Amino acid sequence: MAARLNQRAFDHAKQLVEQGKFVADESDMWSEHQPLTEDENRYIEEYGIAEYGQWYLGLDDSEDEHNKEHYKFPYGDFKQVHRCGVLSAAFCLLK
Repeated sequence: MAARLNQRAFDHAKQLVEQGKFVADESDMWSEHQPLTEDENRYIEEYGIAEYGQWYLGLDDSEDEHNKEHYKFPYGDFKQVHRCGVLSAAFCLLK
């Protein structure tokens, strides 16, 4: 899988940070802060897959865009940007 940057998600993250909607947590906290599968499914059910995609900095074009697997590297909890999530996503995208 070769992921590319999801520009829409990047812009969304920047906007949230500008609004003060971020958590300046430790870089190794992402395993504790990332959304659970139940949270992801509930978010999709409530807001749809397009809105869900705004929370993922990577896109996998080998997967259908109407499929959760199309979206890679979450950076927040569907409310706030998490520093640890951004660092994790950046590390994966820059490999």
